Amino acid sequence: MKLVIGIVGAPLAGKETCANLLEKLLIEDGYSVSRHVFSEILRETLDLWGIPRGRDSEQRLAIVMNAEAGFKDGALSRAMKHRIMNEDVDVTILDGVRWLGDETMLRGLNNEGVKSILVYIQAEPKVRYARLLARNRAGEGATPWEKFLEQEQARTERDIPDIGSRAEIVPDLTADSRDEQNAAGLTRLSVAEAEWFHARNQAYREKFGFPFIIAVRRHGKQAIMDEFERRLGSTVAAERAQALREIATITRLRLDSLIEEDDRP
Repeated sequence: MKLVIGIVGAPLAGKETCANLLEKLLIEDGYSVSRHVFSEILRETLDLWGIPRGRDSEQRLAIVMNAEAGFKDGALSRAMKHRIMNEDVDVTILDGVRWLGDETMLRGLNNEGVKSILVYIQAEPKVRYARLLARNRAGEGATPWEKFLEQEQARTERDIPDIGSRAEIVPDLTADSRDEQNAAGLTRLSVAEAEWFHARNQAYREKFGFPFIIAVRRHGKQAIMDEFERRLGSTVAAERAQALREIATITRLRLDSLIEEDDRP
């Protein structure tokens, strides 16, 4: 059965990097993989119309192509579905799910012989703003913080948390994560150990601006503690990259579990 992995998250949360790593892991496992992002259709359309690319232009065009502008089921979602259904691959990674119509389209694939799941990637606004400035695509490096916050409230971004709340995979304390932490012995800590983890979690978040993420299923308690100490001495850039690698690994492992459950009689 073909699998479509939809990735939802705010702009610059790390969706593309996670998709890159996930694609690499799946290919290493022997799957054929295709990649799509909703913005590719938007950029192709802007190029066709001779309109400069940029976040503002893409947001405006997405609103025009959405169902709220009069297109039944959303022209953008239907265009992407057409691309997905005309590919002969094992797995399609779809980056940039952000409209309720996108989610409806993905869920509807389950009725057409295609399994679909959602992965929710999160990062704090200041982390994403720093990435915007560093990327500097189409002059975005000059975007003031106030403008960035204004764009965060655009119609194209409002559904993301709601869709993310229904994602099967969220690199956070989901049911899967709790099960994994239990297996690693992290739910049976002594008072001293609990205080140790609390102090380092707080120190990590203060230093890097995001929570410590590790593929718990691949580590025991002591190995996690050792890795915690090592990574606390790392750089912000190195930890962002490592966190995304861990997210991709967590996602791949949970995908394996979901596929195994789906194949059970």
